Amino acid sequence: MSWFDRNRGDEPTADAWARLGAVVDQAKVADAVHLASGLSGLRRYILRFELRGGRVRVSGIVAEPLPEGGGPPEPAAFAAHVGAVESALNVLHRRFPRPFVFERGAVGVVRGGDTEIGLSFRFDEDADGFSLTELPLPTGAPNPVEHPAYLKALAAWDSRIQPVRARWLVPSREDAWTLDGPRLTLTGPAGTRVLGADPIARYWPRGTRFEWLVPNPVGEEPPFVEPILTVGLGSAMELAVFAAVRMKRAGVFQGETNDDKGEILFAALRE
Repeated sequence: MSWFDRNRGDEPTADAWARLGAVVDQAKVADAVHLASGLSGLRRYILRFELRGGRVRVSGIVAEPLPEGGGPPEPAAFAAHVGAVESALNVLHRRFPRPFVFERGAVGVVRGGDTEIGLSFRFDEDADGFSLTELPLPTGAPNPVEHPAYLKALAAWDSRIQPVRARWLVPSREDAWTLDGPRLTLTGPAGTRVLGADPIARYWPRGTRFEWLVPNPVGEEPPFVEPILTVGLGSAMELAVFAAVRMKRAGVFQGETNDDKGEILFAALRE
């Protein structure tokens, strides 16, 4: 007998599912898991959790890479939001109607290219045998920065990327800057500097929008041929430095524009 059937007793199946589903919605588990999965990209994984000292704690992730990229949650996003996931699961635990109690559980996560997320819960003995094969494959377009071809190229170019990343220039608050054609002019208390530079991309952190400014793609991997991407700041910086290396430049400039949109400009430094 399953955990669900054992706990629902004589209650009609539809009524029991409706009660449990209402608690899942109230706890906002889907919202927390979505943030922990990363801003965008295909996801298919199982998140396992258990009670420790009366509180729900995440105990592990079961995942496999998808052919076009994605699968497991994005590591930085998961680390930043796993606390929110645990908080939501604790609300779930406290509000579950009796006799629906559990000591451990698992939630299957499937997110397609449209970022709509689907959750499948299992508890106690039902969770123990829960596997990825029970989850459907997500549909839709993957995030280009998670494509295997891009990740393979990123690893292959790492030794050439590191020296360029080491020459990352961010102006201070006291510095004014302009980029006019191939000339980057920095003016501040120390005087004026003029550097050779080429625009790489614009990035808007509020909307996580990355827009290439190079005249031609710097590579054939998916992120370089898409004119506009949806990525976090870390991925935006990664794209900028990789592009600078492909352009055979020496460093990267990162400057915020003076407007209320919070726009960031990336440029490749020639020297």
